[in-house]
Amino acid sequence: MKTRNQRNRMAPASKNSIPCVSVDPKVKKTVWARIQNEAGLTLIELLTVIAVIGILGSVAISNFSDWLYRYQADSEANKLYFDLMAAKQLAIRSNSTVIVTFNSSSGFYSIHNDLDRDGSVDTGETVKTVPLENDINYGISSGTLGVWGTAVSSPIALNGATQVKFYSWGQADRSGALYLIPASDLVTNEKQRQRAVKIIQATGNIEVMRYDGTGSPGPWS
Repeated sequence: MKTRNQRNRMAPASKNSIPCVSVDPKVKKTVWARIQNEAGLTLIELLTVIAVIGILGSVAISNFSDWLYRYQADSEANKLYFDLMAAKQLAIRSNSTVIVTFNSSSGFYSIHNDLDRDGSVDTGETVKTVPLENDINYGISSGTLGVWGTAVSSPIALNGATQVKFYSWGQADRSGALYLIPASDLVTNEKQRQRAVKIIQATGNIEVMRYDGTGSPGPWS
């Protein structure tokens, strides 16, 4: 008669039993090493990634700052251009003289509809004051030639005056140019973001110009 232990040894393996497999220790070591290598970055790799991200970030910030300064300079130059065009049209429409006065120290300009052409602000005459914004100033970098290719002593270059008049027949009383620049560029003497608004006396035409270093007669286009 078989004992209980004998019967247990002879019993067939259960369907759900898991066979025990012996693994060579060398194989275990190789597999574990591979898992560790694939688990993440080494310290050197991580520092390299951080350095690359920092370089790309600094380049992106520099490019964005340059774009922002150019955009702000264009915006203020265009605002001045459209206000001068509106002053010219107002003089024609109202049969008056419109005086635009520029103040470099305060950074604004005023537009006076001089109905009686006496040069004074009288009752019923309008005066509109407009500030320069977005950190844009009247200014020109040192050593920069003006729109006519000559040296410029003042950013309000109106033949020694600080104002321009538009007459009812469309002409201006003088030719000249107004130079605009980001405030920080006055310190660093950066030239590429300068803008100029040019006025032609004979026709009253007004143009916005950008410094590019290659124009003729001046380095503007």
